[in-house]
Amino acid sequence: MTERMRVRDVELMRAMAHPLRAALLNYLMAVGPRTASEC
Repeated sequence: MTERMRVRDVELMRAMAHPLRAALLNYLMAVGPRTASEC
């Protein structure tokens, strides 16, 4: 299981609140490293 990191940076939290960015992060956490084209 991957250890989670607590985010305290407001700018990072704002960026990750965007639905597409959150979906991409979830995808990458599930499948591992991918290129932009593969995403």
